[in-house]
Amino acid sequence: MGKTLQKTGQAGIIMIMLIFGLLMTVSTAYMKMVQTEIEVQGMIDQSDRAMDAAFSGINYAIAIAQKNRSMFDDSITAVASRTYVTSTSSSWSPIQIPSGITWDNTRVKTLVASVPSDWIFLNETLDNYILDSQPASPPYFFRVTSYPATSTTNVATTGVLLVKSQGRYYNYSDKDKTTIIGTFTTQLIAECKVIFKRKIVQLNRYRYMPFQKDSDFFKYSPY
Repeated sequence: MGKTLQKTGQAGIIMIMLIFGLLMTVSTAYMKMVQTEIEVQGMIDQSDRAMDAAFSGINYAIAIAQKNRSMFDDSITAVASRTYVTSTSSSWSPIQIPSGITWDNTRVKTLVASVPSDWIFLNETLDNYILDSQPASPPYFFRVTSYPATSTTNVATTGVLLVKSQGRYYNYSDKDKTTIIGTFTTQLIAECKVIFKRKIVQLNRYRYMPFQKDSDFFKYSPY
């Protein structure tokens, strides 16, 4: 009788140990899942900041385009004299235009003449993203290029402006605010409609596209 009770007690202790082990495994797995979710959410948030920088580039290109009165002249001749943003204005001809019309390269706005693929940083306070302490260098950058769209005959169309924009966000170390521990990038292409009657350029639609290298970014890409 005593041996039976002893075996029963040992079995109970083993069962309790197994239950505790199972609970510890479940608890550890849950904590790991929560940590992973927090890390993923942080990466998504920082990727969204890179996308915000890319949208700033689109707005920059639209603002540059709207300053030129030729933007609201519905003619192929006007398309050739509108203001675009590119890496260089020498012999710039992104798409075909009818014979007898030449691109007005003096209207093309270069980003930085000496560094064609340079980035523009946002020298403003972004109230939507309050950092714990501001880093020594700006975390938001963008670079952008704009060009006219083509019609079905591969000739420039008058009512559409295309914009490619790359956004970049630097994640700085919390210790010194100067060491970059992560770089997040996004590239967008936007189709902007020219509203001739209202004299505005309006963002019509946009999509993500693969992040292009320097030699490809300033080339023509269809929407």
